[in-house]
Amino acid sequence: MVVRLCECSDGATVRVTLAYLPTRKQATYMDLKELVTKAIEIETLTGGAFFKLHQKFGDDPEASRVFSKLAVEESEHADVLKRQLALIQTKPEAYTEVDPAMEQRQHMLLAQLQTLSRRIETESLTLDEALQACLQIEEGDDKMIEDLRQSLGKMSFEAMAVEVLALQKHPDHNAEFVGMLRRRGIVRATPTVSDSSAGDQ
Repeated sequence: MVVRLCECSDGATVRVTLAYLPTRKQATYMDLKELVTKAIEIETLTGGAFFKLHQKFGDDPEASRVFSKLAVEESEHADVLKRQLALIQTKPEAYTEVDPAMEQRQHMLLAQLQTLSRRIETESLTLDEALQACLQIEEGDDKMIEDLRQSLGKMSFEAMAVEVLALQKHPDHNAEFVGMLRRRGIVRATPTVSDSSAGDQ
């Protein structure tokens, strides 16, 4: 609220009170191509980290198999996102309103991946430590994919790779991974339906 003194034509001075309504929060617009490109980088790095764990725990058949399957899955996700990126390269609608937290979550996930990669190279990780780190990465990856699905879903059909909307963890791979986590007492921060399914197997 602002109070101003205004002089009238007859020389009198009056007080005028101006009331300002709160301004609407500025919408955040971002090029989805940037987010998809970063997601491709994250999926590729995730697959690489999981493959290194597959090699690191080669003397444990179950762990090695689980890490190998997870690595392949992340590579498949990267391929899907590359096809999506190709579809929106020239689409002006790819510049759209998005939740700024999406970019922040990608940066955090990338930092977690870089930390995991360094640990794989420089530390003697136990299997439980490796699984816990992978679980954190997987949870962040799940959220990133959901972010992309919601944002890309706003685009026209011809700009969408339909497979992105169906992008999810392979149920068999996820069940095996979650089953190993459960047997070793490692739980998700946020349980999912697939976790319950894995526990029934």
